[in-house]
Amino acid sequence: MGEACVIGSVIEVFAGFVGVGPGFLLMPTLATLGSTARVAAATNAVAVTLPSCSACAAHWTDDSLDSALVASRAVTSIVGAQLGAAFMAERVKSRTLEVAFAALLVLLALQGVYLLTR
Repeated sequence: MGEACVIGSVIEVFAGFVGVGPGFLLMPTLATLGSTARVAAATNAVAVTLPSCSACAAHWTDDSLDSALVASRAVTSIVGAQLGAAFMAERVKSRTLEVAFAALLVLLALQGVYLLTR
């Protein structure tokens, strides 16, 4: 647990400096350190909430955010999280979630390579 806290903190700081969400690094790290995919996903969801709220607050005052877009994304995120949690808890095995997440990471990496080379 202590090792996950230290590594997770380093990932969070790194992600904050480069302006990306920590999930793409945090979830596989937690899984590698022995967390089940469900626990890693839940931990990741909590870990990204505070930086996201902080970034939103920083931009809220300078009118660079579209309030309607933020509100609609908030509502759909909450609904999606509730539906996803219910679905995952009932039907999806942890191993299936790990494979799906790995496939998603590979697709994101390929997209990044494509965008860098065009």
